[in-house]
Amino acid sequence: MKYTKCYCMLALAVMLAASVATHAQDGSDGKKKTGLFGRKKKKEQGTDGGVNEVSTGKSQSMTINIGGKKKDYILIDWSNAAGENIPLKDGQLEVQAKIFSTTALKPGNVVLYHNRQRSGARMDVSGLYGQQQEFNYTNRVALNEGANEIVLEVTTEKQSKKSEPLVVFRKGRTITIQSLGATRDTPRGVASVYWWTAYDPVLLNGQPYTTKEKALPLKFRILTPNNISLGQVRVVHNGKALPAGSESRLEKDSQGNFIFTGQVELAEQAGTNEVYLEVETNPVARSERLQVAYSPFRPNLHILCVGTETNLAYTRKDARDFAGVFKNQGAPGGNRLFSKILVDTLVGDHASAQEIRGTLEEFKVRYYTGSIGPDDIILAFISSHGFILDGDFRIQGDDYAPTRQRSTSVSFRQEIVGILEEVPCKKIIFVDACHSGGARANPADINFEISKLNAAKKGLTVFASSRGEEQSYEDPQWKNGAFTRAIIQGLTLGRADADKNHIVTLHELHTFVSKEVATVVRKVKNRAQNPVLVKDDLGDVALYVTD
Repeated sequence: MKYTKCYCMLALAVMLAASVATHAQDGSDGKKKTGLFGRKKKKEQGTDGGVNEVSTGKSQSMTINIGGKKKDYILIDWSNAAGENIPLKDGQLEVQAKIFSTTALKPGNVVLYHNRQRSGARMDVSGLYGQQQEFNYTNRVALNEGANEIVLEVTTEKQSKKSEPLVVFRKGRTITIQSLGATRDTPRGVASVYWWTAYDPVLLNGQPYTTKEKALPLKFRILTPNNISLGQVRVVHNGKALPAGSESRLEKDSQGNFIFTGQVELAEQAGTNEVYLEVETNPVARSERLQVAYSPFRPNLHILCVGTETNLAYTRKDARDFAGVFKNQGAPGGNRLFSKILVDTLVGDHASAQEIRGTLEEFKVRYYTGSIGPDDIILAFISSHGFILDGDFRIQGDDYAPTRQRSTSVSFRQEIVGILEEVPCKKIIFVDACHSGGARANPADINFEISKLNAAKKGLTVFASSRGEEQSYEDPQWKNGAFTRAIIQGLTLGRADADKNHIVTLHELHTFVSKEVATVVRKVKNRAQNPVLVKDDLGDVALYVTD
């Protein structure tokens, strides 16, 4: 039947229930290991990282410390020496680096950027070899005419750091490697300014840094061959240049580079705070601009909506409609539960299995770079086909092919739940993956519900569209899946607001959606469909404020 969803929720419900109820025993140490949803890994965020000094004398191989705490570090040593007439191999520059890490590395942990663009993987010419936490990295780069900037990024579970740029100039057949500390955009002798904090805008890759602290500590490394004074340094906050405060310091490190430390008072406002450092040289040098999402009270809501087009009519629309429900639910003050709403919508060609995996993995990076806070909520909505492969419940990507079932689908247990479990915040997953009032809320109620959100333990709740023995349905009459339609109506129309306080909680939504779906599916399809909370770690947290 065109509008009937396949029988896959049975396996999903059985696996989820079994994983919650059972624990595996480790025979080696006698400790219990948790099941599917219980994998708890203690995470530790890396601390300050950045670039090293300008080499003003004869170039030599330098060690660049971009690590975190003493027990968790990464060191990168470019092995390419500065100089002219550098030979090429097969028309390409062979780049070499030595990496020291407290964590064992694999080739996938290291990414090369050429002129700030991620280089395509070339496994035949790149490699990572070594033992005892010391690794040799090699790769080849096809140089552009003019300036080329090459950067290595090393990512582990605890850190994501970039090296200092290796700057290479090509003029015809003449290849010159510049001394470390230069950039492709900055001539020798001109100042460069780099963030020297864990919240580096380059690592955040356009995402805002999230904080509840009003005072944002600042630390920058300034690379210049000239002397500068504190009076030449300005912090620019939301477009306004601020003079150095009493807490500001400008000091030289052991290599003779300048380190600026200070702080800026953030503003609670509708948009993000923008912060960067400006150094009055000739020309003026500026750091990258950091976007800061500051809300001392409210968490942020991070939404991932996935809608794959298989042989179903409304999966794409389900995903887009769900994302649209929350577009007006963010405000740093006033009548809202969340400070910011950040949405990733993957539909159609953008919802391939690989893209779904990659977006989920980005949530981990966002947490460790500060874009996701421990009190934030990740809300994932999945509308697609589901199927069982070797006992594993999988979600079809938009590129699904029966001849490549595993590579064109995503494991719900290992790749969706497993990845999100490694992000120590609150997660809610809505799974629809088996289908072929006037007055504002009381501010006191808003604050009470925000407190409940922040107090809820870091865990996972899964809301499935039907019970295991049932099918899930979509229909032209609804122009959505029945499950999605009920969620949208329960939130946007306030129909799920049982106590009429203009705040819809997760349990209120579950109660309404369960009754509504059962009723409309029975009426239109003459079938049974009963949505269910398969796992409920978070309890009755608030989700939505009705207007």
